[in-house]
Amino acid sequence: MKRVPELDSLRAIAAIAVVWSHAAHASPGFRFAPIVHWGWSAVDLFFVVSGYLITGIILDAQKSKHFLVNFYMRRSLRIWPIYYLALAAFVLVNFVLGKPYPMDGLPRYLAYLQNVSHYWGGQDPPFCKAFAHTWSLAVEEQFYLIWPAVVLCLGRQKLVPFSVGLIAL
Repeated sequence: MKRVPELDSLRAIAAIAVVWSHAAHASPGFRFAPIVHWGWSAVDLFFVVSGYLITGIILDAQKSKHFLVNFYMRRSLRIWPIYYLALAAFVLVNFVLGKPYPMDGLPRYLAYLQNVSHYWGGQDPPFCKAFAHTWSLAVEEQFYLIWPAVVLCLGRQKLVPFSVGLIAL
């Protein structure tokens, strides 16, 4: 898929809006607070643009040799190293804290399943709030796990009607 600079700009604007939203929530006196609610819409925008770009990559490269292996290697090398490094650092530091955080939720974080309880309205096992933002990484990893199979099974022709039906649902 040919690079579209406008989409890169749109994702950058969405990322800035999310950071802005977090800054405003962390600091009640933050200026321009009335536009903070757009931060959560920006997460959705970021996911939609990323989904569009990933779908294009899958459709363009699906016939190439070792496509799925290369696809998953690129995705995992992009996120996993820093994610697991941060998680490991937290676990190690947590042991030396005077009052350590509960670690009940660690298995979910290790498997990128920290957001699953939200699908059914359940409660998360206790874990450090500093990792609460990683729900978006879990959504992204789950998307990477499922979407390539959907695209490859349906093909280009059936993908649009399927996607429209999914959105309508």
